[in-house]
Amino acid sequence: MVKTYYPDGFRKRAGCVCFRDDTEREILLVSSIKSPNSWTIPSGSVEPKEEFHQAAVREVVEEAGVKGVLGRCIGVFDYTEKKRRTTLYALLVTEMFDEWKDMDRGAMIKTSVSLLAIFATTF
Repeated sequence: MVKTYYPDGFRKRAGCVCFRDDTEREILLVSSIKSPNSWTIPSGSVEPKEEFHQAAVREVVEEAGVKGVLGRCIGVFDYTEKKRRTTLYALLVTEMFDEWKDMDRGAMIKTSVSLLAIFATTF
């Protein structure tokens, strides 16, 4: 896979915050391939000639085995240490696959978590 970059050297990435339903109270997380004890939002590199929203949808299918309705852009987030800039979209999950592309890479697990539980433990 060829990675793409912004002029300032940050790598272009895209992903989705995958909501279980339209209440947006639960999100889907996947275990990190590099750190199986960590949870993350499905995201990855934007390929050449690929739009950010296309990359976000592709990454969700590959990493989490879900499809859905792509919604608003939530924001653009910089990870300065690793020079990554990720554009995140909201996605309402409509379909979950039993098998998907990256399911056998590492210890890939998916789970839903309450946003209230996340905020209660972080603030």
